[in-house]
Amino acid sequence: MAVGQAIFGETSPFGWRFMVALAGTLAVALLVRIALRLFLNPWLAGVAGIAMALDGMGITISRIGILDNLLAFFVLAGFWALIRDRDWTRERLAHRVAAGPVRADGHPVAWGPRVWWRPWMLATGIFLGLACGVKWSGIYAV
Repeated sequence: MAVGQAIFGETSPFGWRFMVALAGTLAVALLVRIALRLFLNPWLAGVAGIAMALDGMGITISRIGILDNLLAFFVLAGFWALIRDRDWTRERLAHRVAAGPVRADGHPVAWGPRVWWRPWMLATGIFLGLACGVKWSGIYAV
């Protein structure tokens, strides 16, 4: 909201409503991306996006400028980053398992490949931290 006030003026009600409406619009796009990754079906992703876009509560919250839309955006962004982490980690693990790490004596490694660096998990933490910064109810997503 502060960014909208900085752009459009502190006394302009359009400024603080604009950023919440923008976050609501981006939340619909995020939900479509999440549904597409989960279901691998563009029709279901489209239905999910249309359902969220036409939801009366989301539209009302966007117009009034309540913080709940910002909370929903950051929670969805955190979930999107978590799904990205899942896919990215699976890809890395599959590549490492296919490469077949072996010890010096030719036997396979018993514990399997390690995955230490997970930037998408870090992004998940940042997004959910921002959600908690918007409202304390963001802790439920954590």
